[in-house]
Amino acid sequence: MMHPTILRLPEWFGQPEQILLPLPAAEYQVQQVHRDWWHVVARPTGQTVYTGLGPIRLEQAQHQA
Repeated sequence: MMHPTILRLPEWFGQPEQILLPLPAAEYQVQQVHRDWWHVVARPTGQTVYTGLGPIRLEQAQHQA
């Protein structure tokens, strides 16, 4: 399965956290609701894929052929 986007979350206890997302990064809406609180919503469906502490980043996944 291809995952075109990686949602990078804040580190917990020195460990990086990430969520693989199925759509291109441009298909997600990122909102900073409060100083340290973020929402990420998939545009086509309106589904919230993350709500929580930030800062967060959306990155293009690197695929190897």
